[in-house]
Amino acid sequence: MGQNPVFCQVTEFKGKMRVDIREYYTDNNGDLKPGRRGNSLDAEVYEKLSEIELDIADCLANKTEKKFVLSELKTKQKCVAVNAFKGKWGVDVRDYYNDNGDWKHGILNGAIIVTVYN
Repeated sequence: MGQNPVFCQVTEFKGKMRVDIREYYTDNNGDLKPGRRGNSLDAEVYEKLSEIELDIADCLANKTEKKFVLSELKTKQKCVAVNAFKGKWGVDVRDYYNDNGDWKHGILNGAIIVTVYN
């Protein structure tokens, strides 16, 4: 994700509460602005994420790669993955899409990701 800070905040969208995890950037005027890299979780998905918090911490501590499915529809999944990238361990919150039976991550239909590496 680079050097940009990541913030987590509770927001309301279309009358529903959501947890928004988003990368911010500094614009040319020096103001901090929300970026397009982020993910918004509804209350049900956030609750599932909270339930696996210790499992995620355990995977990080033991350097074990694992993907946790938070929600699943026929064509889309929202997942948390613990993995290594360029020698650093971190947590991805991603949307996955179904490509003829093969689950792929990436940007599709506006889906965006946040990766936090330590």
